[in-house]
Amino acid sequence: MATLRVALQIKSAPMRTSRRVEESAIGELATWSVGECFSSLTDSSAVASRLQRCCGMSDIADELRERTFRYMLRILAFCRHLPDTWANREVGRQLLRAGMGVAGNYWSACRGRSDKEFIAKLGVAVDETEESVLWLTAIVQSGIREDTQTKDLLGEGKELRAILSKSHKTARENRLRKAREARARNRLTK
Repeated sequence: MATLRVALQIKSAPMRTSRRVEESAIGELATWSVGECFSSLTDSSAVASRLQRCCGMSDIADELRERTFRYMLRILAFCRHLPDTWANREVGRQLLRAGMGVAGNYWSACRGRSDKEFIAKLGVAVDETEESVLWLTAIVQSGIREDTQTKDLLGEGKELRAILSKSHKTARENRLRKAREARARNRLTK
């Protein structure tokens, strides 16, 4: 059976992967036979499963990417409907920047080229989430808007803050553990 070489470009892989893992994944996907390509493409779960196995894509990371994106869209819609006063425009502008920064920085972290870059971008995403929670809290407590939509958005912001903070802490701990293990290996080889 003829082999189809596929030029694959993974535009939005949700997790950081090493170049070797990406190359092996692309190599595996590029050598699918023509029959496998057509039968697999009709079954999206097969493609997703193969991509997940090859590229280390995580359903959890994918879900979090979607969740941060939906949060950004909800913030955008929310800011459009704030009462039109000078103070509200300023609060809305700050909330909009922070809310959009959550998704932007988390997505950027997922495409980080190194552990260091991933941790740094994830830290910025945590900061942006914290700031969006601050502005939403200010909106509720100042009486600008106290409806269920505002409180739901505030709750989502707090949940994202907790998730991203824990992820950031885990990533830092893993990086420190890897560094300690590398130092221990170096001492053993000397």
